[in-house]
Amino acid sequence: MVANLYSEKSKIEITGSLKEFEVECSVGTGKWKIDMDLAVNGKQKFNIKNDYLFEGAYIGVTVFNNAQQSLMPATQDFIHQLLSNPEFKSALSRPPSI
Repeated sequence: MVANLYSEKSKIEITGSLKEFEVECSVGTGKWKIDMDLAVNGKQKFNIKNDYLFEGAYIGVTVFNNAQQSLMPATQDFIHQLLSNPEFKSALSRPPSI
């Protein structure tokens, strides 16, 4: 979706502030929580928050392994939410102010 879209000449600047990046490991269900405020060209501010669930376990070693293995899909899910967010798409379609 974003492959081959990078350009050194682009005037679009995407900035962000990571508000939360946390993992919860428990018996039933674990969860990665990613919460970020973003802005495009210093304007059009919006928030992306993603809770990604993974299988918990009674044994610590197992639940920690599940947490580690689920970080990549949790991050991919967060990026998918960002790229499919209507506010993000709208902000990218507006020309930057000069």
